[in-house]
Amino acid sequence: MYLDCNNYLNKNPTRYFMETLIEQTNDVKITTWLESVMHDMQVEKLKHEGNVLNEKTKKLYSELASGELQTITSMMQSQANDYYRKNITIGFLDKVINSPEIDLTKLGVNYSQNSVLIWAEIKDNDSKTERELILLKADLNAKYSSFGYRTSITIVENSDCLSIPSNYKQLAL
Repeated sequence: MYLDCNNYLNKNPTRYFMETLIEQTNDVKITTWLESVMHDMQVEKLKHEGNVLNEKTKKLYSELASGELQTITSMMQSQANDYYRKNITIGFLDKVINSPEIDLTKLGVNYSQNSVLIWAEIKDNDSKTERELILLKADLNAKYSSFGYRTSITIVENSDCLSIPSNYKQLAL
């Protein structure tokens, strides 16, 4: 990278130095990442040539190599769904486990394409847990809604005598 004297003279020298350093650091990160990707792809090529790729990886590479945009997009969407649903679920469970204000008696989870559906049973008249669950839902939706994913929580009380719906997976508490 060359020193641009006009920019140097028009800016605060410290700021110019920091901007240049950040730009160089980003260039190094990109170069390092590209080198890593190229190395990994070379390893994958050798695995392919040696016929030692696992079936899941062979299928992935076959779909990518097909060049069919609909197939590739569908595959990427499926992976995105898995990623976001997993992170939303982990975020929810982490808060439930680590929050003394949340006291559930039953918990179930179900997934639709872009939603995590939570079924939570609480003790009768436990407004503290109910409030915390509503706030948790709002936090998760604020964090993930810009990516097209949301959380829905159904809250019931013990006295409602409802079972977790059969399409939900019951989680041990």
